[in-house]
This record gives sequence, C-alpha cells and structure tokens, in this order.
Amino acid sequence: MKSGGELIKLCREFRGYTQRVLAKKAGVAYSTISNAETGKHEPTFFTVICCLNACGFDLDLVTMEARKK
Repeated sequence: MKSGGELIKLCREFRGYTQRVLAKKAGVAYSTISNAETGKHEPTFFTVICCLNACGFDLDLVTMEARKK
C-alpha cells in the first residue's frame, strides 16, 4: 500500500501538475506537498483528500474497505 505522500505524487504527476500548482489547486501550502512527497512528514487524511480532489480523483473508502475482506 502506498503512503499518503506517494499517492499525492502519483496523482500529481499523472495530471502533469507541479507541486506548486497542486498546492494552489488543493488550497494547501507548497511545503506541505513537498514534505509529504519526500517523506519528511506524513500528510493528514484531509490533505490527501484535498490533493486527490484537486487532481480530479475521489477516494472511495467503501470500496477500499470491501477489498480488505
């Protein structure tokens, strides 16, 4: 399973966004994106959701939970 930072980076690169562009679209600080992607800090769940939404993705928690069973 990917970390929050890895997931942010994967989605950001898929859309072709720079870290600064994603930060602006997601409404978070650039340093938050940078620190998450480099593994300096684990992003909050809220930050991951904001970044995924800014990239046009949704996190389907129901589907994820069903896959665990």
